[in-house]
This record gives sequence, structure tokens and C-alpha cells, in this order.
Amino acid sequence: ATKHFNYFETYTYVALTYLFLTLLLSRLVQNLENHYRIENI
Repeated sequence: ATKHFNYFETYTYVALTYLFLTLLLSRLVQNLENHYRIENI
């Protein structure tokens, strides 16, 4: 089974998925911070 299993493709897919999710969550948190920002501090 391990002969036909391509580790590089799997890890690349996992890495890209992780990167996408972290960038998305980072953007969402940034938007929330800006939305609930307290003015004049």
C-alpha cells in the first residue's frame, strides 16, 4: 500500500489547506478587531 501512496501530494495538500485556513482566520480576526476597536485610546 505504501508503494502507491504519494506523501508529497498529501503533505502539499495539507500545507496549502492549513495556509488557506490560517490566512482566512487571520483576516476574520483582523476585521473583528477593527469592528470592535475602542476609539480615542
